[in-house]
Amino acid sequence: MKTRIFRLFSLVLVCCFVSLSFGQEAAPDQPAKIRVAMYADGGVGSVAYKNFPPIFDSDPRFEMTKVTAQQVRDGILDNFDIFLLPGGSSSGEAKSMEPEGVKKVKEFVKSGKCYLGFCAGAYFPVDQRFMDNAQMKTRCWERGLAFLKIEQTDLGVKIFGEQYKGIQICRYHNGPIYNVNINPLLPPVQVLSYFRSEVCGYGSAPGTQINSPAIVLTTYGKGTIITLSPHPEYTPELYGIVLGCLNHLADNILYGQPEQGVVRTGQTPSEENMALRNRVLGYMRSMAELEWTPAEDLEWWANKNRVLYKKGETYKGIPYSKEWQWSNLEDFKSYLQEQDGKLVYTGPTEYYQYKANACACACSFSWRSVCPDMPVLKTINLEPGKIYISSRIDGKTRQAFLKVGDYKMTKYDDSKAVVNDNGKDAMFACYAQLLPGDGLVKRPSGHAMMVMRVDAENQTVYIIDQYGVEKGKTELVNENQSWHIEQPYTYEELFEQGYLPISPFFLNE
Repeated sequence: MKTRIFRLFSLVLVCCFVSLSFGQEAAPDQPAKIRVAMYADGGVGSVAYKNFPPIFDSDPRFEMTKVTAQQVRDGILDNFDIFLLPGGSSSGEAKSMEPEGVKKVKEFVKSGKCYLGFCAGAYFPVDQRFMDNAQMKTRCWERGLAFLKIEQTDLGVKIFGEQYKGIQICRYHNGPIYNVNINPLLPPVQVLSYFRSEVCGYGSAPGTQINSPAIVLTTYGKGTIITLSPHPEYTPELYGIVLGCLNHLADNILYGQPEQGVVRTGQTPSEENMALRNRVLGYMRSMAELEWTPAEDLEWWANKNRVLYKKGETYKGIPYSKEWQWSNLEDFKSYLQEQDGKLVYTGPTEYYQYKANACACACSFSWRSVCPDMPVLKTINLEPGKIYISSRIDGKTRQAFLKVGDYKMTKYDDSKAVVNDNGKDAMFACYAQLLPGDGLVKRPSGHAMMVMRVDAENQTVYIIDQYGVEKGKTELVNENQSWHIEQPYTYEELFEQGYLPISPFFLNE
């Protein structure tokens, strides 16, 4: 009898277990947690942690774990999505992490993950050189503790919520006072909030904080960074600002996705898109066709004391150089003065100083004329997947350049290897999808060109580019002009030279 009862009880347990198991399998998948590593070691203020747990408790999407310097050095960030650095001392936090730990943080962000820094944590990426397009207005960091007015930008309101539109009062305690977007060669910094009042204790200069960025957004490698100079985490009514930052970062996390491509077969671009493309192309053409005359000889970059642009002669197109005196159309025109019916260049003439541009920056300036978020780049950064930027429209982290077609990026910095790996048929199909305003880039012997039009029937792409001089020659590529306009390249030539078809993100949205 006891045996029968035991067997019956066992059967009931098995049935219950099976029922529960099937119930679990049928349950819908729960959304994956966003794992946040909050640094809790040397350099962090003694009370800096206490305000964050209630914020994380209010949103089940996030799972926060405190981590130590040793854990960071040991690679624990590989298990997380966001690294949060609270207030305290930026130098103290870096000292406790040691160079190895700081390197781990930078690698974490660069790989496509996210960084959120408050006060000292907002100093940290500037001090440790992974937010180079911002710098301190002053090294006098000690300004005092105060409740200041901050006002959100349109982008800030999109990220934080409509309830934060207008002036908010927020705690501030010696956070950084930035200048941002100091270098057009770097990914842009988007301002989410500005200071509208200031504190000037301890002898700090008045006027430097008002209208300075309070909360900013930018990228490093593939990753996204948000830094907050003030402390909304101290005020329950402003918790939504912190949650807005966290949710925005969570939406921007990259999990090693392949580079995006643009496959346009059979698609006709809209009138609005073609108008945008024609604006880009028009700017490039204006740089190529501008006529000017040097007031003095210009000495070319490649060979000191060699004259490439001669006094009194008329040239067509902004001059060529490979150095850092790059100039867009408006900047170059500012050095021109009308004399005897000619536009005479009166700017610097030394071979490292005269105003000029090169192949990649000429394309960059043209794209930037329509989309200011596009940085001015070298050819090494034009390959798909090399540069990520945050957009001022919605703050999303995007690849700056997409592939045109579905070729595979098999090897960075060697476009010839990439086209060979993909094969002629595949690359020809990609070239056929190019549109005006798109680009072509080759590496490692770098060159970049912009597409003017495509003759698919004859498998020919017509380009415009800033070229300089032919290899092995000593004169400009064209008589009195360092540009090609309407230069034909067959698909075969593009393939043999190793050109990759690319397109800036904003022409494909």
